[in-house]
Amino acid sequence: MILDVDPGPLNLSENDLLIRIAVDQDRQAFARLFETLAPRVKAYMMKLGARPEFAEEIAQETFITVWRKAAQFDRRKSSAVTWIFTIARNQRIDRLRKENRPALDPNEPMLVPDQPPDPLREMEQSVIVKHVTASIEDLPADQQEVI
Repeated sequence: MILDVDPGPLNLSENDLLIRIAVDQDRQAFARLFETLAPRVKAYMMKLGARPEFAEEIAQETFITVWRKAAQFDRRKSSAVTWIFTIARNQRIDRLRKENRPALDPNEPMLVPDQPPDPLREMEQSVIVKHVTASIEDLPADQQEVI
């Protein structure tokens, strides 16, 4: 007689653990996957130059994403390890982009509203426009057309 005994998450591959997380939301499988791969993800982030606390945060964010998106894992496209390290790499890139965004300078000319018009300046501009218009009208027709 052969018994169908569940081996539990301890004897499963990373792929199988991830499938159990996706299908059953198996917390034991998640804990085992985290214990196995989180230190490796952290070490990889540190190898890429991350400070230990930053690497720890990335590892944690990675596994939050793994828990939430486990159903998107397709073992035909990649292994669980590759899929998880890809998530970690993307998390790192996203964090670096956010940190490297320059702060807005409130004195940036493009952000400063235009000053209200100066009445004296507007009058001067009006006089200049009238003189230029009159000068153009004094030119021969072919030169006016060019201008």
